[in-house]
Formats: sequence, structure tokens, C-alpha cells
Amino acid sequence: MDTAGTQECRPSTWRTPAQAPELVEPQHRFTRRGHDVDVRIVEVNHSASFGHALIFGNPRNGCLVRVHSRCLYGDALASEDCDCGPELMEALDQIQCEGHGVLVYLEQEGRGAGLLNKARGYRLSQERGIDTFASYRALGLPPDSRTYAHAAETLLQLGLQSIRLLTNNPDKAEALREEGLAITTVPLVTEPRNQSVRDYLAAKRVHRGHRIPRWWWLHRWSNRVCSAATLLLFGLASAALAIAARPAAIAVWERAVPSAVLPAGGFAACAVGFAAAAGLVAGRYLSPRRRLLAARVRTLNTRNRLR
Repeated sequence: MDTAGTQECRPSTWRTPAQAPELVEPQHRFTRRGHDVDVRIVEVNHSASFGHALIFGNPRNGCLVRVHSRCLYGDALASEDCDCGPELMEALDQIQCEGHGVLVYLEQEGRGAGLLNKARGYRLSQERGIDTFASYRALGLPPDSRTYAHAAETLLQLGLQSIRLLTNNPDKAEALREEGLAITTVPLVTEPRNQSVRDYLAAKRVHRGHRIPRWWWLHRWSNRVCSAATLLLFGLASAALAIAARPAAIAVWERAVPSAVLPAGGFAACAVGFAAAAGLVAGRYLSPRRRLLAARVRTLNTRNRLR
């Protein structure tokens, strides 16, 4: 084979291993739920093996921070056996709602035991009917071997001395506090979707002291009552405004539109149609923002209940 000829056919634009890639700042616009924010990526404590920090906007002291350990099942595969995915989405909702914050995404799968041991723990839990903390002990593994020193070092390198930490885990808050950060804990609670998640949350409350509400039905119904009360007040206010403005609106309508074209009785139908169209447009435009704000309200309500 003529190797020389083969080398001559190689395009001149190919890079050789000795050539360094072009340096581009790892900062860009991040779009989610119809809204965008600047995000910059850095390695956790200068090593990708520890994970990455996503810096949204221009965070400052007192900003929201989520220190999240990787969970392939919950984060990427939408598993319904844990609350990791919903917690991550809730944290992003709140950070995006404020416009700035930090997500530290650590490579600590399976509470630091790794994906294979996590799968073994699930298998043992399902066979024996025990929680994953007990299955880890049966496998000779520590229930939680995660560390947060590298995450704390990264936050300090970003110039943050005080943060509001989105977590229910008191051990995580204490570990970051021991590294020199001033921590204010903000509970991050999502309602369990099935009995499996309820059991997992109960195990985290018992074994690790997580601050999670016990009475989910009260948590759910209080949110429903608040939503219903808001709709009722809005409806009453709209009705009062319509009654007060009706005479003037009809007078203007009769002057602007001859009765031969559309009788005054058509005013009501046109008003309802216009209000419905405006409501649909506003709902489509405001629904992503409303979801972000609702995430913030849910956490504030939960924090007040846990005090």
C-alpha cells in the first residue's frame, strides 16, 4: 500500500494532535421554560473528575446555590424511584426565577458509591423490601460517602462567602459551613409522585435527618386552597370592575358602532370573546414565568411550615 499517497490525500484542514484547540470562553445564553439567562461553566476545583459548576447570571453573596450529586436515573432517565430529578428541576426553576445563582453538579453517583453499586443496592432493596440505606449496609458500603469540600472550594473561588443553599440535607449544609461558607438553608421539597418516592423520603428523614414534611396531604391541600382563593378573589374583583364600567362602556359602544351594524346587546358577546382571546394569549406567554414563580412560592411555603 502506498502510505505516502494516502497521507497526501488528507485534507489540509485536519488538525494534528499537537495542535491546540481554539480557546473559546465557556459562557453562553441558556434557554429554559421560554426564558434565557447567561451561564458560564467551570470545573469543580479545577478538575472535571469532581464535576462542574454552572454559574447563572452574576451571582453574589446571598445567592441561591444548589449542590447536586449526579443521578443518572433521576436526572436523565426520569426515574420515579427517587426525587433527584424533580429536586434538580425545582432548584433550576428558583435560580432562573431570581436570574442568578450557582448549580454545582458533582460526579458522586449513588451517594458516592457509583452507578454499579447503586444498581446493586436497588436490586437488594427490591428483593428484601428494605430501603437503600439498609441495602448499602448489607453490601458493606457506607450509606452516604459523598464529600463537599471541593464544592465549597469552588464556591469560595467564585468570591462567595455566604449563600442560600437549596437542600433538605443538614449534613450537606454543615459540611459546607465547616469549609468557611455562611449557609442559610432553603428547603427544597417536591411532592412525591408514588409510594416508592414516599418511602425513600421517609428513609432520608429517618436515617439522615432530612427536613421533609410528614403530612403530604396537608401540603397538597394547602396549595389547592391558596390557588382556589386566588382565583376567587380575581373573579370577584373582575366582576366588580365590570359592573362599575358597564354603563360607560355601553355608552361608548353605542356611539362608536351603529345599532344597524351590531346591536348593543352584542357588546357582551364581543367583550367575552375579547377577554377569552386575551386570556389565551396571556396564558401562553406567562405560563413559563408562572411556573418559575410557583416554584419559588412552594419553597417559601414549605420553609414556613418547617420552622
